[in-house]
Amino acid sequence: MKRILLFTLVLLSLSCHLVKAQVIVGNYPVQFVYYNPNGISCNPSTYPITEYVPSGTVYSCQNGIVAQVGGGGGGGDTITSPNSTINVGGSPSATTVDINLSNPNIWLAAQSLGSSTATTQAACDNTTKLATTAYVNGMCTFIDTSGSPITDTAVSSVRWWNAASAGTYDLPTPFEGLVKCYGSYQARAEAISLVPGSGVTIYYKGIAGTAGSSTGLVSPGAGGDYLCLEGTSATTYMSLGPGSTTWVNH
Repeated sequence: MKRILLFTLVLLSLSCHLVKAQVIVGNYPVQFVYYNPNGISCNPSTYPITEYVPSGTVYSCQNGIVAQVGGGGGGGDTITSPNSTINVGGSPSATTVDINLSNPNIWLAAQSLGSSTATTQAACDNTTKLATTAYVNGMCTFIDTSGSPITDTAVSSVRWWNAASAGTYDLPTPFEGLVKCYGSYQARAEAISLVPGSGVTIYYKGIAGTAGSSTGLVSPGAGGDYLCLEGTSATTYMSLGPGSTTWVNH
């Protein structure tokens, strides 16, 4: 009976050591356990590297939570740049990188655009694109020989009508500072119509035309017809003087 009791105590002793034993590798403790420690709270300064014996899985303390080494739990460390432009986070197997483009960033060296679709912005081209070369917009000049009615663009310009019949320009939506000038080219004497968009009013010699008029402001069709309009809001064009001839505002 004594031998059986002694044998049982020896087995229990060995079992306890198998359930939880600890060794030292260098200056760092390694703990072997039979229970799964995943998800428990821990102190990173004192919690040892832990191996779950039945599966051979290794765990460590990650952000105060025990999680599998190299696994998806626990979350990764967060790295933040001084001005909070770049944040690195996520988990050890699924790192995330967030770039906050709303922060003002200063590049201290020239940056290469690589294989982007950068292009040279041509004069009088107001389309949206990434440009390696831009332009300062003055007054652009166009000589139109056909295509009436012409849908004009929102670029300050002078447009000359050079055709043997009347010409019509559909005006762009105005904005403050947009200047549009129209005239008969050289000896041409054909009528020119300036048609506003829906809800847009042309003021000529202090008198408002009909908002969104389908006829608009019309020249007499005489040689030397010329008139400039300036946008003052999204709904208003003002004539810059009476023009070289008398126009009719419909």
